[in-house]
Order: sequence, then structure tokens, then C-alpha cells
Amino acid sequence: MQDFEIIEGLDNMQMDAVMALLKTTHWASHRSEQQERLAMEHSFCYGARCRKTGRQIAFARVVTDYGTTYYLCDVVVDPSLQHKGVGRALLETIQTNPLFRDLRGILVSRDAQPFYAKFGFEKSDRGMVKPAKES
Repeated sequence: MQDFEIIEGLDNMQMDAVMALLKTTHWASHRSEQQERLAMEHSFCYGARCRKTGRQIAFARVVTDYGTTYYLCDVVVDPSLQHKGVGRALLETIQTNPLFRDLRGILVSRDAQPFYAKFGFEKSDRGMVKPAKES
């Protein structure tokens, strides 16, 4: 049995834990709780929770148009628990969701491409990004 369980839905996310996880990233460490809460309210939220402590140890969001594409974002696992299957379980849960299973998935990653390749994501040179204004 795994030491963690996958959780789904905004109501099951622990906002303090999500913010602490995001603070460990290069892409979201500057976000305010207000920004993140708004983003989460308009996304499908996933996480992993430690069975022993009940503490949330991972987070991911999915944004979709329901017909063609989903955007996988904010995937983060507690740094001390990486390489223990948490991220894999999170991605497997997301990718088997009937809402996303047959859609094209996109994501932005500068350093985890080998991890996402295991789930069928491929590098593309067609992408462009317009950065958000720093608040």
C-alpha cells in the first residue's frame, strides 16, 4: 500500500500546503494566495495526501476547453518526497480521467521533460508564451 492517496477537487486541497509547495518552484513562488485561489477555482485540482499525517504533499491543476485540449500546470511534489511515485500516481490519475483522456495535453516544463515523456508528452518547437505581468 502506498504511503499517500490521490485527492481531487478544490474542497479537498489544503491551501496552506499548496502555497508552501508552490513557493518551492521557480514558476509560481511569486504568486499570492489570492491569485492561486482564483486559478484553483477555475481548474480541476489534484493532490496527494500523506496517509499517516494527512498533510498534502503534492498538487497539480488542469485547465480545459473540454473538446480539444487540456493544459496541465502547477505540478509540484514536496521536494523531500520526489522520486517516490507520487508524481507518477498524480499524472496517471489525471490522464485516466475520462474528461481528459482523449484530449491533446499541453504543458510548459523547462526541467522535467524526461518525466512527462513517460506519459506521452513530446517536445515541441511550436509553442510560444506571453509572460504574465509581475504584480
